[in-house]
Amino acid sequence: MIAKKTVAGGQGSLMGQNPSPARGLADVEEERKRLSGSTQHDRKSEFGQFLTPSRVAEYMTGLFSSLRRMTVRLLDPGAGTGMLTCAFLQRALADRVASLEASCFEIDDLILPRLVQNLHQSDALYFGAGIPLQIDTNAREFIKAAAEMVRNGKTPYTHVIMNPPYRKISSQSEQRKLLHAVGIESVNLYAAFLALSIRLLEKGGEIVAIIPRSFCNGSYYFPLRKLIREDASIEHIHVFDSRRGTFRDEHVLQENVIVHLSKRAQIGDVVISSSHDAAFTDYQERRVEYSEVVGDDDEDYFIHIPTDHTATSRSFPRDADHQLEKLDIQVSTGPVVDFRTTEYIVSASDRPEAPLLYPANICDGKVIWPTVKGKGSRAMKVAPGTEKLLFPAGYYVVVRRFSSKEEARRIVAAVISPGEVSSQYYAFENHLDVFHSHKHGLERDVAYGLMAYLNNAHTDQYFRRFSGHTQVNAGDLRKLHYPSREALACAGREVAESTGPVSIFKNNN
Repeated sequence: MIAKKTVAGGQGSLMGQNPSPARGLADVEEERKRLSGSTQHDRKSEFGQFLTPSRVAEYMTGLFSSLRRMTVRLLDPGAGTGMLTCAFLQRALADRVASLEASCFEIDDLILPRLVQNLHQSDALYFGAGIPLQIDTNAREFIKAAAEMVRNGKTPYTHVIMNPPYRKISSQSEQRKLLHAVGIESVNLYAAFLALSIRLLEKGGEIVAIIPRSFCNGSYYFPLRKLIREDASIEHIHVFDSRRGTFRDEHVLQENVIVHLSKRAQIGDVVISSSHDAAFTDYQERRVEYSEVVGDDDEDYFIHIPTDHTATSRSFPRDADHQLEKLDIQVSTGPVVDFRTTEYIVSASDRPEAPLLYPANICDGKVIWPTVKGKGSRAMKVAPGTEKLLFPAGYYVVVRRFSSKEEARRIVAAVISPGEVSSQYYAFENHLDVFHSHKHGLERDVAYGLMAYLNNAHTDQYFRRFSGHTQVNAGDLRKLHYPSREALACAGREVAESTGPVSIFKNNN
């Protein structure tokens, strides 16, 4: 048996040295906490790297199938201090693998020496167990190295474990060009790392990754979802109910999920699990049919994560089988970006102008303007430079685009009524989504019915299945199915004429 030792740099390794004393994950965790506290936020943002807590790493390694007697070739494409690889090596040793080779990529020269040091901890354990172990660290950029392997048709890995960097990729960057050359389109490093890893995985291989949930929907991540649909099987998705709980020490507010993929055709159900945070103390899981996660007729391949037992595609508000385009209703992002149009923005007292409506103007299903203070009491000049930004007065439904994940509802909708906000025109700020009919108002009853439907608890639960981030984008609202115009108008008439709360839309149960 030969145990190879790790060095920083190309694909080098040190051989024949005495194994170093074993260090446990607790030691790596303490080091992670020290680095988290001492590393400047700007440096973290530069590399897009947030280090994995040990409890999360152990959970992730537990998702892989049995490794017993396997010849394992592991990839960790954004290794950091080596927490994930160390946890995997611990799991592989317990499973008694036949042999193990690990390739770790890391370009942060501050972290790289710690990666080497932490990976040495496994040498003594594997040496004592008589299991061949080779660990290589690589200081090359993963995208460059991986694109080269993909171009050469290589699939060298049986397993991938990753916490990839979270950072946008410039459209003019070398990284985008390298990705495009191998048929991968991505706007973010994490999506690029996952796509490349799928391509580098041998048939039947497995990936476990902790990534932002944003890939589940939206046009930017369609290529990644298409690749998963065509080349991989979704085995398991874990959701953290709290945005703050996963990388608490790193102050990350992005909502993350853990996904377990296999490189094979989809077979059987998908395990959906959840916990409040990275402690997993309130862990729950259940199995759902694959069609509940990715609909057979969904050309966008949105990934739904049905953690709520009541919000499935088969138990949803009655008659909700129409798309907006069939209803002749459109939804758009508010066109006014206030900091770009400051010369046209005035106080509400400077009439006659167009009320400039912000999320602050939404209150209990109504749009109130002006508010007592703040941005909710602004207006926009009606002038040649603002004509394209204004909507003629009428009934519109507006939705707040941003919320915190911990809020009771993700979708918060209200009706703007010309009887309550009297003006010739309205201006909608960029933090609102606006439902309209060819940039004109909706029928009164349709508007109130649409507002009631959007504010329905079951609609909100269903929306959360595929929209994990805190933005409620117009594109996501277009993906919802809606009741017919007749059903909306019927419900809206009751809402508009009611003096109290009305529950209109119910699920099928």
